[in-house]
Parts: sequence; structure tokens; C-alpha cells
Amino acid sequence: MLIGMMNNPQNAVLNEINFAGENAFDYLDLTLEPPGAYILPGQVSEIRSLLESYNMGVIGHYAWYMPIDSPFDQVRNAACQECIEQMRVFADIGAEKITLHAGFSYPDRFFSYDRKLALWCDSMDRLSVAARELGVMLMMENVAGRKDQFRILRDLLKRYPDLGFHLDIG
Repeated sequence: MLIGMMNNPQNAVLNEINFAGENAFDYLDLTLEPPGAYILPGQVSEIRSLLESYNMGVIGHYAWYMPIDSPFDQVRNAACQECIEQMRVFADIGAEKITLHAGFSYPDRFFSYDRKLALWCDSMDRLSVAARELGVMLMMENVAGRKDQFRILRDLLKRYPDLGFHLDIG
């Protein structure tokens, strides 16, 4: 069994890696999000070296509130582009797996299930291509209290055979 921890996005990434390494975690569930954990491409080699010094694995972890299913085309497109940019950084750091979240970026009572699934598929079509090109695996993680999330998860896992599942028991 491997035991990992997610970095706290309020803190600097290097400090979080040191904490995880000094406390013998096997891997870091690395989120790259403001205010403290949004890194620049120039920091990638330093982060990769630090992870290697602790012999620690890494899983990429998108912010749970990333609006990749937004009903606003420009917002959804921008979120997908940000995910692809982060995917490149995660791959450069050495992550082979990256987690997305089955939350929803809209008041879901206004949208039919079919529309929700179509929004997810629009984004997943793009993200899955980028993941294949970079040699990483995308995974979906559950988010507490979201209506239709398990139907969405089921249908996405059926539709995208390379998509994995990341269970959050916290």
C-alpha cells in the first residue's frame, strides 16, 4: 500500500514537498492552484529534483473547482486550456496520472442530465487527446454532494476507456 498526501494550495509547493518527504509519504497528490501552489514552468526541474531526492511519486491534481464543464463556451475553453497547460507541467514533473473532479460549474437544477454529460464530453474530448499525446492518464475523482456525479462518472468511464478513477475517501 502507498500512502500519499495532497499539498495545501495555501503553501509553497517546495515546502509541501519537503514536509511530505520528511514524513515519509510515498507520493504527493500535487495540486497547482492559487494562492501558494501555482508554479511557473521554470520551477519544474527544481520540483522534479526534490521529489526524486525523497524517492517520492507524484499524481497531478487539478483544482476541484476548475470549470471544465461550464455552460459558457469561453469559460469552458479557457478552463480546458489551463488544464492542458497544467498537464504539460505535471508531465514534466513526472506525473503519470492526473485527477479531474466530477463537480459541476453551474446550478445543476437548470440543466438536464444529457446537457451536463455533453458539456463534460466536450471538454474530455480535448483533454483525453492531450493526455494521450503527453503519455499521462486522466482520472476522475468524486466530489461530495454533487447531484448526478455518479451517473456522469459511470458514463465518462464507459465513453473514455483510458480514463481512470481516483477515489477520495476523505
